[in-house]
Amino acid sequence: MTKKDYEKFARVIEGQTIVVEPIIYSQQKDAYLAGARQQVKFIAEAMCSIFAADNPRFDRKRFIEACGIE
Repeated sequence: MTKKDYEKFARVIEGQTIVVEPIIYSQQKDAYLAGARQQVKFIAEAMCSIFAADNPRFDRKRFIEACGIE
């Protein structure tokens, strides 16, 4: 894959909106959002492992930052 491909994947992850069901707008909301953000981070990290195996020059830190995770 190319740098442009990695950038496209990062934009997909960065652009995700976490939807909160109206029933959760209580004490559970913060926990729900934290769990959803953590899940997105796990997905991005898994993608990094695949990309790094495909391309030894893949920059994991740069990709995670482009995803807006850290």
